[in-house]
Amino acid sequence: MYDRNKDFATIIDQIDSHVHTGDTLFNPTNLERLRRSIASWERAVKSQDQINEQMEQDHKETGTEPNPIYYYAVTLDNDKTVYFESERTFKHEHAVLMQCRSLELIDVFATVKSFKKISIEEYWEGIF
Repeated sequence: MYDRNKDFATIIDQIDSHVHTGDTLFNPTNLERLRRSIASWERAVKSQDQINEQMEQDHKETGTEPNPIYYYAVTLDNDKTVYFESERTFKHEHAVLMQCRSLELIDVFATVKSFKKISIEEYWEGIF
């Protein structure tokens, strides 16, 4: 079953790989389709950036804080590390284990060796 959030990184990697193999760049039809998609994506990102700026300005004016996002690195019993983001904080390994399972980051037999909050930069480095 397709899950927009879970499958996003895989889909982006597949598009990136396809573009760089030349299959897209040397095919006029695919190249035009790529141009149209890129333009559409740029408009969507620009629009979201404007929304985010407005929300940030609203928070400053009202003195409210936006909901923070926390980033986690989880080391499993097989020394594999998985990463996730959450609006809640975690203090117990069992809660982290259940979160990883619900996000389908690990299989049912995996156990958590350790976990820690990390910066957004560490998160991005870990998932790429």
